[in-house]
Amino acid sequence: MASVCQFNAAEKLDPSDPDVHWRLARLYQSMVHKEEATVEFEKTSSLHKAENDSVFSKLKAAQERGKPADAAPGSLANQ
Repeated sequence: MASVCQFNAAEKLDPSDPDVHWRLARLYQSMVHKEEATVEFEKTSSLHKAENDSVFSKLKAAQERGKPADAAPGSLANQ
């Protein structure tokens, strides 16, 4: 099992990775550190919400332009 120090190091490398925060939260939970676990679960939720909002806004923008959102660059759908 990874240590808190390892997850803290991973968080510094990529603080926007919700998986790191979720795993750290689970580690804190297993250590019965309820407050720390709650903070990390909240970070996880916040990061997932930000990702979802970003995807939604990209889909909405593509829809407003009248193009399929998943069209590959240079495909007929983008022309």
